[in-house]
Amino acid sequence: MRRLKRITFKENLAYLLSKDEWDVVELMDNWCWVYDRLPRQMRRVVDLKITGCSNKAIARKLRCSVNSICNHLLKAKKRILRGENIL
Repeated sequence: MRRLKRITFKENLAYLLSKDEWDVVELMDNWCWVYDRLPRQMRRVVDLKITGCSNKAIARKLRCSVNSICNHLLKAKKRILRGENIL
């Protein structure tokens, strides 16, 4: 299996800022705030998805079902789009 380099959220943010896309900075600040407050497992799923892993590969890596991965991604997406962390 091919090993992917894990790209962190901070590296993604640094990349966007290096491209002088300042219009996304406000959105990224909000995203950072929500991302930092996601549960640990949900954050791991989001990190792996950002690197381009499939849901099936993430499920194998984290030893859970594909359905759990889909649920984590859906909940993370809702939290990020709302801009708040709902427990």
